[in-house]
Amino acid sequence: MDTTAFHNEEEHLQPINTQNTDDKTIVGLGTGFDIDRIITDIRPGELFVLAGRPSVGKTSLMMNLAQNMVLGNERTSVGIFSLELPAREIVARMLSSLARIRTNALQGQQIQDSLKKAVEQLCKSKILIDDTGSIDITNLCANARRMKANHDVKVIFIDYLQLIKGQVCSNASREKEIAMISGSLKAMAKELNIPVVVLAQLNRQAEQQGDTPKLSNLRESRAIEQNADVVALLHRDRKQQYDQKDGEEAKPLSAELIIAKNRHGSCGTVNLNFFPEYFLFENSPETATQPPK
Repeated sequence: MDTTAFHNEEEHLQPINTQNTDDKTIVGLGTGFDIDRIITDIRPGELFVLAGRPSVGKTSLMMNLAQNMVLGNERTSVGIFSLELPAREIVARMLSSLARIRTNALQGQQIQDSLKKAVEQLCKSKILIDDTGSIDITNLCANARRMKANHDVKVIFIDYLQLIKGQVCSNASREKEIAMISGSLKAMAKELNIPVVVLAQLNRQAEQQGDTPKLSNLRESRAIEQNADVVALLHRDRKQQYDQKDGEEAKPLSAELIIAKNRHGSCGTVNLNFFPEYFLFENSPETATQPPK
């Protein structure tokens, strides 16, 4: 397992919230985004699926979630399984979003104060990255158990579900394989008593239908929807990004995060701003919550 770690001491975000219910106290992790108004934090034992079409910013949003949860809180450590990007790319993107500097400028001779601060933040944080490119579900779960035992991670992020290899018989369908993988991730979340956030792809129909994506657009298996406690669908018009000119001042692009399933409460939609050159999502001042279409 190729693991990169950071360590954190400051405390200003305070993302861990305690919620009192009728029968027990639930400790959840705040996301730092307005979706907390809908899902009331990400809870231990919960499988949170963040789905979207390619290039809409799923990995960026995942990294922003991880940063919001860990930076400034010494009690929180996170584990990231990146099956697509190497650890150094994940770190570069985190620095870019924290410092608001394009990644191609990170290696410039003149280091800006914002970059120095971003480096200090990451070096003090507790982020573990496993960038094993080809991994099956059994080894992923074993590595996650070690992360929990050795570093007491409070949440695990996985990028992304369709890249995980399942352990099924050779003649099993891809749908059955994905069903087994998503079921194993839910079981892992319950076993470790921490939330597991996994990215997933939506099928092409999510774009062809000319509407916002739906649960039925989850690629390759309906079992993903069944096993997940929360399903969030990230949606934006990618044409806005293509229309931007090189060198143009960074302007936020509008995006929607649709909570299409919430086992513990209501659903709705949150408006976000996306800065693709910084791999950064932020709450939009025009945030709204409404039933998904």
